[in-house]
Amino acid sequence: MPHRSSDPELEIQRIPALACGLYRTGRALAKAADAIPAGVLVHLHDHRPEEWPTVHLPGEQLGIHWQFDDEGWQALDPEFLIELEPLAPEGWYVLRQPLATGEGDETVLPARSLVLLGYNRQAHCILFPAQFGLREVRFAERGFRFDDLSVLEALEPVNFDVPDGEAGRIVH
Repeated sequence: MPHRSSDPELEIQRIPALACGLYRTGRALAKAADAIPAGVLVHLHDHRPEEWPTVHLPGEQLGIHWQFDDEGWQALDPEFLIELEPLAPEGWYVLRQPLATGEGDETVLPARSLVLLGYNRQAHCILFPAQFGLREVRFAERGFRFDDLSVLEALEPVNFDVPDGEAGRIVH
């Protein structure tokens, strides 16, 4: 059995830096379990070795996009970092395949459907299918919730440019 250090900072340095972005927590953050429990949406900021990784909770939601709290929690918990589940960025996607929504009427979103991907605070995926008018594309106020992250495998990024307003939403 490999020797584990009791120094969390040393253990953290043994784990490669993770990509900054959205994650679902797989376990509570040690020493902050009340604030950062298992099964919630967080934004990870990880620029090791210059800075310790921090996690930020969602604050206000603008449309489908979360703005994350400026104040984050240091993630000096190797097990917490290892168990983070990466999430696709919020935004526009096309379905690679038909997707059953799980609704009572067995609604299926057809392949190649344009959707907006968002998340709730529990990091459940929410897909908002496009509704096309004569000269407009709209998205419903309510989407379809998916608890299983495997739905992300059915998404591919759109192949057109989308206005980028992320700079004000992401702590980086």
